[in-house]
Amino acid sequence: MGNEQTTTEYDKSINDFVDRVRMEFSKQHGRLSDSEYAYAADIFDDHVIVRIGDQYFHVSMEVSDDAITFAQRLDWQAVKLSYVTELLPLGPVRDVMIISEFKGKPPKVPFADGVDVQALTDGDESPVFVTLPIGLVNARSGNKRFYDDNFVKELEKQVLANKPVGLMGHLSLEARATEFPMEAVHWVGALRVGELLWGKGYVPVGEPRGRLKRYKATKTKIATSIDCIAEGVWDDTVQSYRMKHDTLRLGQIDIAPADRAGIADLAAVPHLTTEMMESGDVGAASMADTWEDDSQEIDEMAEKAQVIRELTAEDAKILPEPVRAAVLQAAPPAPEVTLVKEVRAALGLDDKADVKAVITEMRQQQEAQAAAAIKARVVEIATPDPKRKPEEDKSIKVDAVRTVVIEMVEASEPKSVPEAEATYAKIVTSGPITELLKSQVKQTMGPRQGVPVAGQAGGAKYFPIPAEQQAAQ
Repeated sequence: MGNEQTTTEYDKSINDFVDRVRMEFSKQHGRLSDSEYAYAADIFDDHVIVRIGDQYFHVSMEVSDDAITFAQRLDWQAVKLSYVTELLPLGPVRDVMIISEFKGKPPKVPFADGVDVQALTDGDESPVFVTLPIGLVNARSGNKRFYDDNFVKELEKQVLANKPVGLMGHLSLEARATEFPMEAVHWVGALRVGELLWGKGYVPVGEPRGRLKRYKATKTKIATSIDCIAEGVWDDTVQSYRMKHDTLRLGQIDIAPADRAGIADLAAVPHLTTEMMESGDVGAASMADTWEDDSQEIDEMAEKAQVIRELTAEDAKILPEPVRAAVLQAAPPAPEVTLVKEVRAALGLDDKADVKAVITEMRQQQEAQAAAAIKARVVEIATPDPKRKPEEDKSIKVDAVRTVVIEMVEASEPKSVPEAEATYAKIVTSGPITELLKSQVKQTMGPRQGVPVAGQAGGAKYFPIPAEQQAAQ
């Protein structure tokens, strides 16, 4: 027994952490409505799996010594019951990101900060740049990956910061370990216009430039494809893996054939520009764009994008009705809208029924029923009942007074039967009612009756009690 050791509870145990997370989640998000509750079913280092009825959600979490915070309700990501197997693990991702054919002239994408255009194009007498879509909000590829607004924002951020390169097609996984081919494009800028993210890349002298010129001349579509590391989680609402923006590690943005796009119409004809240096100037800011198809035409799409960015909430009323309808259609439904739908379903109402009028009518009926129940109880207490025990009898025998008391109780507008009973007891024992009862009894019974007693001649008016007379003697 000499080898025994004493152990104390570790104040940062896993059990303590799990209990703390569940308690905090219950406080912040546990009760969603009178009949809907959320429960933290599984706890992880940076997120929890939440259960609401038969549904499960991935909810991000931040933990500090002082507090635990969770993602807002709109940011919860739906997952299947087998969410552990439904997570798309962090790994290589190659997807065509363009989801619609662009018609017209693309925007003039500015150079990213830090790009030394003169050094990049040194020795190239006629530098050529290609402008192509590289990302789109809410794009869903054929292999069931979904790219939301946050992912496209992060993609733009990393393009501007890292200036990735691209190849004509992807390297195979085996070739990536040993080969280092010549780059086909150097991405030097990105610009978000609406939901579409455009990339601007320098195409060095060589076969890739010639191929792109031939594609443009024959109006042959090509696509761009990201080559990155990312993680996703299954989302039933889009029937795809929602790619997590905070796991994106961009590697390359390659150029791919249109027929390999994840969606049939994911491609665009390349737009090529020749960037000419203005005399006496150096650096990216001095570059002048010479467009092969139209060198001076104003970029209408970019202008529209600028106007849209400057709009305020007050300008919504000037938007065309189709635009406003499209915005509302794309916006996630507010919690109030979902609640109204649930109320309609519970009441069995169709979309045309006036929910407010139905609820108002139901409330009026309930109030009328409650008032009738209260009045019936007051009448019951005030009315004499021979079957009632004497100690339980609180009735009023005088009809006129009973009517007055019932009216006084109703005038106080009690909200419940117990409140009506308490009000009745208080009124019955009040001074005015007590005096009224005495007055009614006196009026009913008449004045006090007294019969004069005549004494015997010469004797007392009262008859002596024999026992008392003997005692006096």
